[in-house]
Amino acid sequence: MSTANRLPTYLCRFYGNTDFALDTIANRHVVFIHVTKLNDPFDPYFFFETSFEDRYDLLLDHICKSHSADFSTFINRWPMSEWTDALAQIHSYLDTMRRSTFMFSTSSVIGDKHPRNNLHMWGHYGNGHRGIVIEFETAELRNCAKDANAAAKKKTQHIDQALFEVKYAKRISPLSPEDVFQFLMSSDPQSRGASAVDSYLRRTLDTKSLDWKG
Repeated sequence: MSTANRLPTYLCRFYGNTDFALDTIANRHVVFIHVTKLNDPFDPYFFFETSFEDRYDLLLDHICKSHSADFSTFINRWPMSEWTDALAQIHSYLDTMRRSTFMFSTSSVIGDKHPRNNLHMWGHYGNGHRGIVIEFETAELRNCAKDANAAAKKKTQHIDQALFEVKYAKRISPLSPEDVFQFLMSSDPQSRGASAVDSYLRRTLDTKSLDWKG
């Protein structure tokens, strides 16, 4: 979640490995999981997919219609001969984000539904009802994320929004022509995290398959 007043007071995490759960309690620490180790088809692998099939001509059509004043500038900066390199830069940005992204998935109370009473969650994440569920203070988890970020000397954007609410959908919308245009027109590579491609990355982070909606 990104809005402080919507954050739940407590969050729950299921552990299938009881030794791991007891170690978490005894040492009062949590382990963030790399995104490649997650198990949902929608979990953030940051795969590269565009809504226009990577076609240069379709991207130009969009620019002509929506950014006619920038059309010549884009053509000069990214001619057809450089299109493969342009796609490679986006791939590289997504790969960089993938390598440095870790998560700590949790569940929260929704209305009168508490995760500890969810048999589906116990069956899938609780080692067939033989695991443990731990309830964490949300504020402490946020501080943990900030401390881990600082210890790694990362300049992660939006670290204050380390906790966010999951959305559910049938599929994640791919990169649009506008996403790609904004990314490639950025003159400063360091600012590209704030571009439209960053919103695509955010979608992959906070979207799970509709099948998981309880």
